[in-house]
Amino acid sequence: MTSTTRSHLQRTALTVLALLAGLVAVVTLQPAATAATAATSTVVVAGCATGTKTLGAYYADAAVRVYACGARPSFDGARTGGGAVVRPYAGSDIYYRGYQCVELVARFLAVRFHVAAVVANGAQAVDRYAAAYPSRFVRIANGAKGKAPRIGDVLSLSTSASFNDVGHTGVVIGSSVNAAGNGTIGSLEQNWGGAGGTTGHHTYTVRSWRVGFTQMPYVKWLRTR
Repeated sequence: MTSTTRSHLQRTALTVLALLAGLVAVVTLQPAATAATAATSTVVVAGCATGTKTLGAYYADAAVRVYACGARPSFDGARTGGGAVVRPYAGSDIYYRGYQCVELVARFLAVRFHVAAVVANGAQAVDRYAAAYPSRFVRIANGAKGKAPRIGDVLSLSTSASFNDVGHTGVVIGSSVNAAGNGTIGSLEQNWGGAGGTTGHHTYTVRSWRVGFTQMPYVKWLRTR
C-alpha cells in the first residue's frame, strides 16, 4: 500500500506496458479529445508482470480492461508487505514494492484517464489525485445523498477521519444502490486479505448513501468530472 518516488513528472503521453496471458504489447496512450474518441478503440491492459499472476477480477469498459495482480504482499508467500519493484506503467517515476493496492489505482487512472501517478498511500489516493488534477476529478464524501459510488470511481478507506494512515484503496467495478441509498458496491482491489481478496474483489454494503466497512470506517471516493 505504500509508494516510493524519485521525482514526480506529469506527462501528456504515457507508455503502458501491457502483459496479458504471456503476450507483451506496448501501448502508447495519448490524451483523448472527447469521451467518444476514447471509446473508439479497445485497449486491453493486464499490467501483471511475467512471473506474477492476475487475481481474476478486473475492470472493463469500452476503452480498457485492467486486472488486479498478485501475489499480495501482505497476505501471500512470506507476507512481508513488500516485494519486487512494480511500476504502474512503463517509465513511471513512482514505484511500489509488490502489487500494493495503490499500484492498481495508479495503473487504472493512467490508462483510463491518462494521468501520471502521484505519491500516495491508499488512504490518500482520492485526495492526492483530486488535488493534482482538479479539472479532471472531484471528491465525494461518504453519505452524500444521491451520490453512491459508481463504476469507475476510486475509493479511499481509512481508520482515521483525517485519512492520514496507510489505509486502502480500490476501483469500483459494480454498483447496485437503490433510490434510498441502500445496496452494495463491488471493488477491484490488490493486497486485500478479506473475503474475495484472493480474486481481487471486495463487496461493500451501502446504507443511506454511506459505504460501510468496520475495519476502515472512513471512506471517500474520486469521480471523473
